Amino acid sequence: MKATFNRSALLAACQLAAGAASRRDVKPVLLNFKVSVAENTTIMATDLEVGIIAKMMAVTVQEPGEALWPITRSIAILREVLDEEITVECDQDSTVFASSNASFTMPGEEIGAFPSFVGLEPSEPCHLIKSGALHELLRRTTFAASSVGHSRFSATTGVFWNLKDSGAILVATDGRRLALANSDAKQQGEHKTGPDTIVPTKALNLLARCLADDDESVKVRFGKSEAWFQTERQTICTRLIEGRFPDYRKVIPNNKITAKVTTGPFMSAIRQAAMMTDDESVRVVFEFGKKLTLSAGMSKGKAKIETPVEFADKPLTISFNPHLLLEYLKVLAPETEVTIKLPEGDKPAVLCTDDRYLYVVMPLVGGATND
Repeated sequence: MKATFNRSALLAACQLAAGAASRRDVKPVLLNFKVSVAENTTIMATDLEVGIIAKMMAVTVQEPGEALWPITRSIAILREVLDEEITVECDQDSTVFASSNASFTMPGEEIGAFPSFVGLEPSEPCHLIKSGALHELLRRTTFAASSVGHSRFSATTGVFWNLKDSGAILVATDGRRLALANSDAKQQGEHKTGPDTIVPTKALNLLARCLADDDESVKVRFGKSEAWFQTERQTICTRLIEGRFPDYRKVIPNNKITAKVTTGPFMSAIRQAAMMTDDESVRVVFEFGKKLTLSAGMSKGKAKIETPVEFADKPLTISFNPHLLLEYLKVLAPETEVTIKLPEGDKPAVLCTDDRYLYVVMPLVGGATND
């Protein structure tokens, strides 16, 4: 194969595809891109759990073909070369990157050992979700999933999907908090999700990087053990996580005590109070009354901050880990109004917005108390 690429566009495509590559030496062949140069030029990468096929535009093809490129060295070369165009020529023995004043020769790799996966057929049932709405769904949920290696339950290391008719619900939890977001979706054919459709966060973080045009419709399809996400230029395929996702509906309490705050001032007050916490006491006390008073203290300092609140019930005091609240608030616009449904005792609190975004968070030991 031989082709000439726009260097910046090729670098961007390689950096994106590298997000699916293996970070461990499970199989040496997975440390490569599979590049196909033909009528449609594509770059593929996978770690056997998640894979991506990225289309390249504006490629001048001299000789069609396929080859493996080493991921790390290819990206390093494309970063450092200054020419706007770069020519890549490959055969069984070598891969050569050439610019006007430099060339880089690397050993060839056996392409037959690279795993393959297929994209979506146009006629397959799926859901269509606008790119902007899908990006917001991912921003509002993925942060709440458990970290891989830090949870006994593999199901909580991903995001639960519920697609039916004209709607999409995404849910993530790590046991301390739960994030639930809704969006419109268009069903094509008899497509819907199963009872435990859980997508790894690695695949969803990669998908988020592919969502550039807010008005583009993204195809979403789920099979028994795999899922596909297709934009105009990228197709992501991922294995689903096996396991049973917690019944999120049972986690959401029907709290009666409510308060209303504005995201910007509320977030600022929490950040200020959090400055006076430490690893031994990651606690901010919230006193709801005519004003909302936040206080925090450690051996070397204390903080007390007042911020506006709409609250018409008896004064109530409750403590939270401030970082769990800040992660929720940072995905909202500063002017967003948030309703806080406060618990009595040790039940979780619920924070929600008018656009169907809901967050459940556990208070710290001690629960909520009325003064």
